[in-house]
Amino acid sequence: MNKTIINRESLAKIWQVVLASLLFILGFYYTGIQYTQLKALGIIISIMAITGLFIYGHVEIDLKMLLIFTAFFLIGFHNSRNWIDYEVPYAWILVWPYIIGKLAVGKDKAMADNNFYRNYFCMSAGMITLGIGEVVRGKILHLYETEYLFNLWNGEFYSRTTHEYNYVFIISSLVFALMLIMKNNKKAWIIVALDAYIVFAMVMNEGRYSLTYTIIQIPMFIFVLLIGRWKSFDKTQKSKVIKALLTAIVTIIVLLILFRLNIFGLYKMYKNSYLVGGGSVFHNQRYDFLVAVIKAIPDNLLGGFDYASPEGSHNMWLEYGDKYGVFILVLLLMFKLLTFIDAFLLMIKSKTNLKYLVIPSFLYLHLYYTLEPNGFAHREFLIFGLFYWGMIRARVELEDKGDYELALLKDKANLGRDLA
Repeated sequence: MNKTIINRESLAKIWQVVLASLLFILGFYYTGIQYTQLKALGIIISIMAITGLFIYGHVEIDLKMLLIFTAFFLIGFHNSRNWIDYEVPYAWILVWPYIIGKLAVGKDKAMADNNFYRNYFCMSAGMITLGIGEVVRGKILHLYETEYLFNLWNGEFYSRTTHEYNYVFIISSLVFALMLIMKNNKKAWIIVALDAYIVFAMVMNEGRYSLTYTIIQIPMFIFVLLIGRWKSFDKTQKSKVIKALLTAIVTIIVLLILFRLNIFGLYKMYKNSYLVGGGSVFHNQRYDFLVAVIKAIPDNLLGGFDYASPEGSHNMWLEYGDKYGVFILVLLLMFKLLTFIDAFLLMIKSKTNLKYLVIPSFLYLHLYYTLEPNGFAHREFLIFGLFYWGMIRARVELEDKGDYELALLKDKANLGRDLA
């Protein structure tokens, strides 16, 4: 029995190392995957999933797993019936990552966070290496433009917004890094430095995603920090914090008024900058695309509602519905809703720094999939999201398991007292 346990533990460690390595490789190569390589990719992912199931013994079946399996099974069947054979492998390529994500956290609650961090940052490291490689190569070859970047693998130009997907996970780990720095973790400065470089590089390329989400995380960090330390403050400290927040709010309002009045010509500069273009945060034409397409759905339940917008919905979830029908869209939206519930549960249940990583990155990932169609047009982009959501779900299950075991212990203790 002991030998079996030791062997399984050893195999699990090897599997985790192999997984982390493959996550880095996939993150570095995913934009170079060709249709002719999809079957090979599916085989590799299937082997990792099946060996993981064998090593860990089982995986908890949840509703999201059934939803994603049903959706992509039907999509694969549809593609097969319509002779779109090259897309059929996605039927398992996009189901296994969620299961692998659940396995990747492991069964030991004490090691779960470490497993989560390792897989998250190995995946991020591969994507960052790819992104920086594209920027550097583009600069060297004088192919660095504002709208497009040079794909490192196939020698083609592709859009800046597609390129910024490489930075979703590392940019959204800023709050996590700052919380670690507050605890004197010097390694976290690496994340801050990388984020600063990425924002600079993307601003030079007129990119908005990385810049915007970095700015959003600053007040998020202050809020999280104050909430975490509020109970330890005395009345005087709480009073000072409240006064400081009120002062900051008033200052921001005054600055916004001065800005809008074009003091020093700042508002005019802003209006004439790339920040106000059709892809800006507050005036983004993608919002209009979404509204127009959503209004057309009731009249096009079998799909084809993208016609309502000049560029389609520009939304990953709606793109699947447009091609495969509303039933598939409903399945995917139910899956999406349940991922939000899992993230919320982890936020309130987790007592570690993990929640500072999960919530910002979870929100940014969903924002990207909402405003960009890449998880549909280039379905390899969805692998990372599905894997990540699988890890979140597994972490919630471990928390629930701990709560259940604690309740059993309390019941036994109460029974013992009653018998005594």
